[in-house]
Amino acid sequence: MDKQGKNFKLKNKLEIVKGYVREGLPEEEIAEKLGISFKTLQNYKRKFPELRRVLETKKEDVDRMVESSLLKRALGYNVMVSETVFDQDNRLKQSKQVIKHIPGDLSAQKFWLKMNMPEKWDEVKGISQEEDFETFVEEFRKLEKETLQEEEVSEEKEWEETE
Repeated sequence: MDKQGKNFKLKNKLEIVKGYVREGLPEEEIAEKLGISFKTLQNYKRKFPELRRVLETKKEDVDRMVESSLLKRALGYNVMVSETVFDQDNRLKQSKQVIKHIPGDLSAQKFWLKMNMPEKWDEVKGISQEEDFETFVEEFRKLEKETLQEEEVSEEKEWEETE
């Protein structure tokens, strides 16, 4: 098998191993599922640094990465993008890097709140999805207003303390 074929086969195996790691399987079980001995897996870890990195990732690490990703999506984030301007003859006129804000995603916000504050945000049974969404938006706006008021009071106190 040529080198390109081996790399393709290794990449496919890495994806399988990543799945086992996400499930939280110990290396002994991963080796068994791959049809190799634990000792062979240890040898492969020394031989292939990419495999070692995948196996060193723990399920908790993956959970934290997903959690961070969800939170980032819920709150919104900034990303650097290239902006290109062409003249009327379709020739490059200007190209620059700009920061673009990606706003928070309402579905991610709703999911986060339901998972982290279920007593307040869990779905109310017996109402339609549209009513549920409207209730969620109302509750979210109330919470946002309360938070802003708390921040204003805090800022006023800080201001008074500096005078």
